[in-house]
Amino acid sequence: MKNYGVSIVLENEESYDLEIQGSDEEQVFSKLFSRISGVIKIYPYDDVVVFINFDKVLKIQIQPLEE
Repeated sequence: MKNYGVSIVLENEESYDLEIQGSDEEQVFSKLFSRISGVIKIYPYDDVVVFINFDKVLKIQIQPLEE
C-alpha cells in the first residue's frame, strides 16, 4: 500500500485535498466512490463526512506521495 495525494476540484472552484492509501491509482479512485452511484463520499477532516455529486466535479487528480 502506498499513500496517494488526491485533489478534487468542484465547479464552484471549492477544492479538497486528501491522502488515501491504496495499491494503485485505480484502487484509490474506486475508494472515493460510495455505493450510491454518482456520489463521492470523503472525510476531509476528523468526524466530518462530505458527499459530493459527481456531476459537480470539475477535476480529480491522483498522484503518489513521495516516501
